[in-house]
Amino acid sequence: MSWPNPFITQRADPFILRHGDGYYFIASVPAYDRLEIRYASTLNGLIAAEAVTVWQKPDTGPYSELIWAPELHHINGQWVIYFAAAPTRAIKEGLFQHRMYALVCDDADPLSGHWQPCRRVYTTLTASHWMRLTSCIRAKTGICGRRKIRRFLVTPTFIWRNCSTPGR
Repeated sequence: MSWPNPFITQRADPFILRHGDGYYFIASVPAYDRLEIRYASTLNGLIAAEAVTVWQKPDTGPYSELIWAPELHHINGQWVIYFAAAPTRAIKEGLFQHRMYALVCDDADPLSGHWQPCRRVYTTLTASHWMRLTSCIRAKTGICGRRKIRRFLVTPTFIWRNCSTPGR
């Protein structure tokens, strides 16, 4: 089977979750200002599926700029979106000032459900290591269990992508 490349145009940092009888797609949008989810019963169906905005960034505040790399998970009956956001677009010491945030929805359908207010995810990781966090969360909640993952598309080789960092 071949897939279009890009799979869905104008979307960076794509993340696909298979849940129940379908697939959910979430990714960074070009304006970096909101979180959208698509749902379809097939992977190919995601391409034409309607993008539903489930969260819009505030005008100001700690998570008001550069909404990047969202991931959608279903953990213990709750929908959770992890994403990175910054208070400004300014670069400080050569880096954007991204931090991890999470949104939670207790409803069955993440497209129409109520998303709780944004929460900061506190970690000892530096801003450049924020992607490692969701891998650790998946491992600790059992989402990475043998029965849930059928195959890896990539094997993490960099130390910051692995949960077991020597010396920690």
